[in-house]
Amino acid sequence: MCYYSGPWSPTDRLLHRDDGKRFEVGTPNYASFHAIARGFEFVSQLGVERIGARSAALARWLETQLRELRHDIKCRNPLCRIYGPAQCKGATVMLNFFDCYDAVFPHALAKRVAESFGIVVRNGCFCNLGAVQQATYTTAGAEHCELDKTEKILDCKAFDEKILDKGNCGAVRVSFGLGSNFRDAYRFYLFAKCLLNTECARLEDALAGSTVN
Repeated sequence: MCYYSGPWSPTDRLLHRDDGKRFEVGTPNYASFHAIARGFEFVSQLGVERIGARSAALARWLETQLRELRHDIKCRNPLCRIYGPAQCKGATVMLNFFDCYDAVFPHALAKRVAESFGIVVRNGCFCNLGAVQQATYTTAGAEHCELDKTEKILDCKAFDEKILDKGNCGAVRVSFGLGSNFRDAYRFYLFAKCLLNTECARLEDALAGSTVN
């Protein structure tokens, strides 16, 4: 199932996928029920506060390192823009990358590059288009609204191709948790450094070539 928000007919915005993915939301994983008690016990031993503090510390370290990255050519602008309050933040980092011409990297492209480093990130609007639009930039989601006025989105594939895969509506989100460690944060930092002094269009061409080959 996929969901897209907006001011028009919200009840029509639940789109069910045709394959097995339609059962991912709302269907309990009965085979793993026995692990719930063990999981709660494990978390209780570690302490929820300790887990949260450690995860947030990793996120703040990553934010500090990312803010220091700037392109050395062309616009010499910062590599990324990090969103959210300066304090009282959780263990997530939401950001967008910008190339050496100060053009935003589509979040779908950033995700593809990250995956080549063995990094899995969340990208898009995180089921909340309005909040992401307000937190990032004023034009985020404009293509969604225009499409919704002129053409009805009837399936998840169309939603993915016409909205999400464009990569102009949304951001990249890095999340830390119980299983995260410093190596994870440092790997993302190294991935980000590889985007320095690059041009978005050329990176897209390079990825397309590698896919064909």
